Amino acid sequence: MPKLNSGMAVIEGKWNSKTNISVKALFDILSDINFNTPHAYVYEMFCDSGSLSNIVSRMGKDSNIRYLYVGAHGTDNAIHCSGGRVTRTQLKNSLSNLSDGAIQGLFLGSCLFGHAENGNFLLNPPDGKPPIKWVAGYQESVDWIDSSALDLLFWNTFFELRKMPPVERIKETAKRIREKAGGLVDELGFSIYARRKGPRGGIRNLLDNR
Repeated sequence: MPKLNSGMAVIEGKWNSKTNISVKALFDILSDINFNTPHAYVYEMFCDSGSLSNIVSRMGKDSNIRYLYVGAHGTDNAIHCSGGRVTRTQLKNSLSNLSDGAIQGLFLGSCLFGHAENGNFLLNPPDGKPPIKWVAGYQESVDWIDSSALDLLFWNTFFELRKMPPVERIKETAKRIREKAGGLVDELGFSIYARRKGPRGGIRNLLDNR
């Protein structure tokens, strides 16, 4: 079995009950370009909050997996799949079962869900230490083609920087994304949130160049 060199798992909800649209082909291409095989990452589909929690838990136990991409429809307080909605609390609970450091980053390929309040909720939960270091996502209702282009740019950049330490890697990825696609970042409300250091806590958007 090929080694999971990407350190990544793609978890996808069914977008439409009457179509087979999927992001998998995009990640097959990214995997092949960066790791010379389309099998350098894990792919699974979820249908409800229970199946998502089960998948996240299993991914967290795999020492090769450090980053999760979750693709699904979204609203301002939930992501949606064929079996219903997954609230931000249910998503946070799925992540809270992970041991510290098991998963470094979470990319949410969903409309509307990637705003700062949700980022802070996932990175600074009121009931304990978060197991993830950064959260990326979209604040606006996004076009499939536009968001797919930004997804590709993000992950291709991230893979190119795989020899860098984790903190420097996500910071440099954000810097390059801002430089290459600043207009698209602003149009789609794309953000990469990380926890602030120090007693005041909170989060910062690594793509905010102000």
